[in-house]
Amino acid sequence: MSGRAVRRAARRARPQAGDVDLAELFGEQTGDEVDKLAACALDGDDPPLLAQCRNRFVLRVRSISDDGGDHVAFVGEVVNARSRSAFVPLRLSAVAHLDAGHEATERQDPSDAGTHRAHN
Repeated sequence: MSGRAVRRAARRARPQAGDVDLAELFGEQTGDEVDKLAACALDGDDPPLLAQCRNRFVLRVRSISDDGGDHVAFVGEVVNARSRSAFVPLRLSAVAHLDAGHEATERQDPSDAGTHRAHN
């Protein structure tokens, strides 16, 4: 299949069942009020993996970039990957209706959030 055909097919692809549900849970709910992992079926516990995700990877974190904004970037080395179906990206257009659990200006200080910052 040509690169053009792959891009065209990806544009037409619809989110897989459950992808929007996970986006709603992790995007609209706040950890201040909801234990997000307790609301999900998990595979294993070290690290806990979301059973609902058909395509996933585990990273060994190599660096973290936190400029104080509303997102933190992790750069890592893939140590495990699993794919149970063709990858279909969850696009912004499928979740643009979601309302964030917190405004960006309400971000908790990561040092107070129990965030693990260990580097292997």
